[in-house]
Amino acid sequence: MRKRYDFSQGERGKYAGKVDVTKIRYTGSKRVTPGNANMAAVASAAALYGVPYYRMQSRTFTVTGAGGRDRPMFAGGWNDRTGIFHAKGMPDFLLTPRIRIQPEVFGLPPSYDHKPVWAVVALWCECKAGKDELTAEQEAFRDDVEAAGAFWICCHNSCDELLAWFKKNGVTR
Repeated sequence: MRKRYDFSQGERGKYAGKVDVTKIRYTGSKRVTPGNANMAAVASAAALYGVPYYRMQSRTFTVTGAGGRDRPMFAGGWNDRTGIFHAKGMPDFLLTPRIRIQPEVFGLPPSYDHKPVWAVVALWCECKAGKDELTAEQEAFRDDVEAAGAFWICCHNSCDELLAWFKKNGVTR
């Protein structure tokens, strides 16, 4: 079932193909679910460690199109390394933690100006709860970003996987 959004009328009447995102009001369910609690835990853990995070997630919702007909609208689509567009499969979060790197691997001195060497990396995080499993689209996204050199984790029922990743890669508070 697709979620329904209400686009209230702007000052000039009809939008003529343009949508003012400040006037979007979600009219779907606001109930507390294990999935929502898991996403809140991941966001809280990222905030606790001072890691910037961005809510991503692919979704489709219905908007009123030309002639008053309902049509699907895709948000969060992605293109893989071969340029193919995918409407589904993007994880819930993109985190950008700062990790300490080993500059010797790149032929650099172990410190720069007597300071440790750090790098900001892309960490994609999918949240699952209960018996939820990855879809084929989510597995394709995971394989694509890992092949491109980014990091990807799945937090199932808690943010423990994220905290373990932070510890393994030296992310500190």
